[in-house]
Parts: sequence; structure tokens; C-alpha cells
Amino acid sequence: MNTTRSLALAAVMCAVVVSACSHDEDTGEKTAGQETIGAQLSDDLGQLEVDRAPSVAADDVPPGAEALWSVEFDSSPHVTQERLVGLVYPDASEPELSIVGIDGAGKPRWRITTNPSCAGFGVTRHDDRDMVIVLDSDADVESGELATRTTATAFDAHDGSVVWGPVDVPGPLRGPGLIFGEAPGSIVADETGPRVMLTAADGSVVADETAGDIVYYEHHGVGVLERDGLVQARHTATEKVLWTENDLAAPPGSEPGGSPTPVTQTTASVADTIVLAWPGSSGDTIYSAHDLGTGALVDQLPGEPDGASVADPTSSITLMTTTSSAGRQLVALGPAGIRWAKPFPDDAGVDVIAGNLVYGRAGTSGVTLDLVDGASLDEGGWAPPTTRVPTGPAVVQLPGDERQRYVAVSLPDADRLSGGSDSLGADLDLDML
Repeated sequence: MNTTRSLALAAVMCAVVVSACSHDEDTGEKTAGQETIGAQLSDDLGQLEVDRAPSVAADDVPPGAEALWSVEFDSSPHVTQERLVGLVYPDASEPELSIVGIDGAGKPRWRITTNPSCAGFGVTRHDDRDMVIVLDSDADVESGELATRTTATAFDAHDGSVVWGPVDVPGPLRGPGLIFGEAPGSIVADETGPRVMLTAADGSVVADETAGDIVYYEHHGVGVLERDGLVQARHTATEKVLWTENDLAAPPGSEPGGSPTPVTQTTASVADTIVLAWPGSSGDTIYSAHDLGTGALVDQLPGEPDGASVADPTSSITLMTTTSSAGRQLVALGPAGIRWAKPFPDDAGVDVIAGNLVYGRAGTSGVTLDLVDGASLDEGGWAPPTTRVPTGPAVVQLPGDERQRYVAVSLPDADRLSGGSDSLGADLDLDML
């Protein structure tokens, strides 16, 4: 693996990655004849190498996991249905930023290059086609000059071909989903500029905060926004209104006639589930989960979401953590409501659902839970998977030399884990709901 790096360039990139892809407010509009800006499909793999025989200690990966191959990236990879998509910073041999796609067998399939200032990328899906959204700009990393233009281009995740774009956007991906906005002018600033929501169909704008909208959430062609004071979900390709707040069933205990607010800042909303906060009749706030496409009430949540949620399309289960006066809980949410909830430590979280197993962390330890009832199966010093290719392996992050090392592993079924520790909340009874 070639890990020769330019430390000075890396330091500059870390300082400008948040801001350099944003527009400079003092510059004018695009003029005729201006150079086209957009990420490009490369005809080679650049610095990327895949280790086909990774040396991995058994106690570094989950129990029963088998190391298949490994690769080094500079940030946590994203996944599509059949690809692991990662980022590689420039080095002495490659001046461009690389976004690469690898299949489940560890074979690199394509590389996209772009401006080193535009490290943020995303994935989406439209009409059963997975796409990778890559930004480009005219920012200058070496001089620290901010961008006067930023573009987004959608590439087919299967072969790297262009699906649409480049289209102009006001700044980097702000999310959740295809939501873009101006980045703060300083790496420590909290404020952001107006945002826009794009449709995954062709990259056109479907909601714009400069026109009075408030954009909240987008996932695979369904967007949630507030327009004319009304929270609503729209199919972004057709702009058909799927539901508004007036169509929703409010959870018990909410204030009559109260308006909900989508909860996205903790990534509580995930995939086809959106969490709404309602004013409670007793002055508190009530949280409920709803189906993204229909607005149907799935269930009221036992507290305020406090961390990232994990969704599994195979089992149709979403896992999220909530906190209330009764303590912190891990909640398993199915299409018909809460399947189970169990007390969960403050320093614990979940990362991946794989079959009937749940992988996460409790402090510095990796943990395995049973998806069926939340029972603890194993806990140890190994690293849990950070993500999983739905049609391929899970991916475990291990320390690397300079880049981060990601090892693809096969995982066992729950019935292959026996004698597991139940120390995670062992003194607390499972609360079957």
C-alpha cells in the first residue's frame, strides 16, 4: 500500500474542507464561457490498493468473523446496495481527491476524481439505481481561496458512469439526504447559509430556503420540508404531496392542534422512518416515529432520540436510542410499532444490523446483541463493524499507518454465538413492549 503523504497538504485540507466548497458571497453569478466544473470518472485507480490476504488478529474483529480483504481510506466509507464507496486524499503521486467504488468481493470498479477541497460525498437511490453524489468546486486548496462555484454530479454506483450533472449547488452536502447549503466561513462557526433540496431523479431543485422553504430531510426521492407554514412530504421527482402535518395522527399526550417539527439533528430520522417532535399538552415534548412515504404513525417513542439510528431494510427494523426520566433505552421499531425496548448504557450505541445480529459499542468494547429481543450475546475488546454492504461483507475499521484501515469480514449467524456475555445491562430486565 502506498501511504506516502504530503502532511502539509493534509493539514490545509482539514482546515478548508468545511469552507472551501462554499460560495464566496462577494462573487457574481456564473458567466458565459466559464469553465465547466464537475467531478470526473478516471481511467485508472490512482493510489488505491486492496490487500487480498489481510493479517488480522482474531481478537480485533467480532467473534466468528473472517477477514476477507482490506483497503485504506481517509474517512468512513459509505455503502450502496452492492458497493463500498470510500475516499482517498491526494498524495505526492496524485493531486486530485479520489472517490472509489469496490464490490463485495474486494474488486475496485471505478474511481472518480475531484477538487481536494470537496471531501464530502453522499449516496442515494432512484428507480432502483444507486448513485454516488460527488461535489467539485473552483476552490484552491493551496492558497485557501473559497469557491465561487460548487457543483454536484451523480454517478452510477455500479459502473461510475454519469447519471446527471454537474449542477450548481450553494455549497457542500448538509443532509440528511440531498440537501446542500453554504458552509460556515470558519471551521468553528455554527451558522450555515440557505439550503436547497435536490431531486435524485435529475438533480433539479425542489425546495429552496431562499424562496421561503425550510428543508428538513430527504431520502431516496422523498423530501420533508416546510412550505407556507405547513410541514409536508413530497415525492421529489414529481413534487406530488404525499402528506402534510394536517394528515398526521398525533401521538397520545400531544397538544391538540399542535404542529410537529422533524427531528434530524441527531440523525434520529433514518431511511424510511422520520421522527417528529410534538408539543405536549403538559408542556413537555413528545416524540413519535412515522412512515416517511405515508406519514402513518408507527409508534410513540419512550423519550427523546439521542443518537444515530440504524435501519435494516431486510428485517424492516429501525434501532434508535432514546433518553427520558426513566433512563436511556435502545428501541427496536418495526412497521407495526415498537417490538422491544431495553435499558442501554449512556456510552453505548449501535452501528450495524447484520441478519439477526446487532453490532455496536459500549465504551471501548464491542458488543453483539440479538435483533429478535435485544439480548446481549457478546462483549469484548474487538472492533464492531462500522457499516455493511447489503449484498456483501461487513466492514471493520482497524488502526492504520496514516490512512484508516477497513477490513471486510464475513459475520456469523446468532446461533453460532454461544456462551456470550450478558454484561451489557445484565442487571436490568428486558422490557418487552
